Amino acid sequence: SSVTPNPQAMFSPLLFSEEIDENFQPILPAVVFTYPAKQLYAVFSYDQVNAGAQWTALWYYGSQLVYYETRPWDGSTGGPGYSIWYPGINQWIPGEYEVQIFLGLTWKASGFFTIEDLPATLTPTPDPTSSCHRDSERPTTACLVVE
Repeated sequence: SSVTPNPQAMFSPLLFSEEIDENFQPILPAVVFTYPAKQLYAVFSYDQVNAGAQWTALWYYGSQLVYYETRPWDGSTGGPGYSIWYPGINQWIPGEYEVQIFLGLTWKASGFFTIEDLPATLTPTPDPTSSCHRDSERPTTACLVVE
């Protein structure tokens, strides 16, 4: 963009969520998400951002850039905003991610979140304290024990 960003522009720390409400606020913000996530929002508030200034969101997995968006600012001068990434439900890689927000070439905010792998598969384990039982007329019944 040919518009010079306002050097006084401010961005809040980022909050992450899988959904936002009608006011662009994160629903159940977190820093740890379980694979597979549908999409993630990096939500922020901002003030004194001028129309047409170039803004960029960089999404990193470790040190690898995995997604970005960049365009002239088309929102108001202040309020809530977000960057969203939906790589596909099976495309998330478990590990740590970072999102960085720039206005022009100036860093304004960043935040981290983690995608955790699926929990281990539960295996049937006999539970002596449950109502599960074994008798000669029925096959063995195993109960799941979750600790």
